[in-house]
Amino acid sequence: MRYFLLAPLLLAAVVSVAQLSAQPNSNSQSSTPGHRDSDTCLICKRCPTSLEDSQSSAACLLCQACSAQVENQQVDQPTTPVTTTKVVAKDEAPREWRTYSGALDLHFESGAVFNGPTLAVCDISSFECSDSGKTHIAGKLGATYWMTPTLGLSLDTVLMDGGSIAGISENSVGAYLGLQLQKPNGAVRPYLEFAPGYIHSFTTGNSGAVQFNPDLASVKAGGGIRFVVRRNWGIKLGVNALPSFSGLGHQTPVIVTAGWFWQSKGKSHGE
Repeated sequence: MRYFLLAPLLLAAVVSVAQLSAQPNSNSQSSTPGHRDSDTCLICKRCPTSLEDSQSSAACLLCQACSAQVENQQVDQPTTPVTTTKVVAKDEAPREWRTYSGALDLHFESGAVFNGPTLAVCDISSFECSDSGKTHIAGKLGATYWMTPTLGLSLDTVLMDGGSIAGISENSVGAYLGLQLQKPNGAVRPYLEFAPGYIHSFTTGNSGAVQFNPDLASVKAGGGIRFVVRRNWGIKLGVNALPSFSGLGHQTPVIVTAGWFWQSKGKSHGE
């Protein structure tokens, strides 16, 4: 009776083995659970039996067709997304700390003039003379247009106080057009400048005063440092010599100034 009940199972197993032997490629691929390589896919395992049936169940296999919707399992190790990070050089300055071609600088500075214009008054009766001194207040107001991040065209107005004596005051105004050369980026930007121009002096007060050398050809030469504080502005320090080449008593005023500057972004160099 027991063998009669196992006969259908043995018959099914024989048919399954015949089908598997007829399609060796499918068998090799179906031995891995969940693997899908063709239209025919079978998963087989031995029949569950008791200890008494261990001998007769050796040829018993239960097979089940694979689902066509099962996707192949990935045996490769999962790939980790690769993210690219821009490596910024340690000395690379932020974009707002760069000068761009087409940028415009506006600046205002104040300070002192040394060996500047002076007034001298002499008493004819006593032959005693006195002057207004050579150290007074000075100021600068101007703009620089950066043709490149390094080279700029500058226009400056220089104001110099000549002092007062005997009711007479003297002031001088200089105008200069020239070039500036600077370090184009970083928070600290040294610069050099050279500009030809002229100085005009005028007096106020006693109408009988006589003034010599009201107009002098001059040159502004010097340099300084720009300290960038924020995106478009910073602090500027400068030292300039203003030698003259005409008139009586050639003078070379030296002005030392400090102030602030504002810079537009302009067009990026190379764009």
